[in-house]
Amino acid sequence: MPSFNVTAKFLVVFCLLLAVNIAKTYAYIDPGTGSYLLQIIAAVLFASGLTIKIFWGKIKAFFSKSKPEGEHKNEHEDEPRSS
Repeated sequence: MPSFNVTAKFLVVFCLLLAVNIAKTYAYIDPGTGSYLLQIIAAVLFASGLTIKIFWGKIKAFFSKSKPEGEHKNEHEDEPRSS
């Protein structure tokens, strides 16, 4: 299995070759296609927002190098209780 670096280089070269070899195409984009693209963009934005909302505590903890809100341990939890 090729490494990620080799695959990435191949994809970059392939895309550059496709961009250089552009030919005229006589295609028609109907209004339904524009509506479909608008729906895809809206779905990606809503899904991204929901994902960020769900994982916001973990994202914030990752950048602040602390534990997420629900994972804080009680300071006196390890100490034995005296009766």
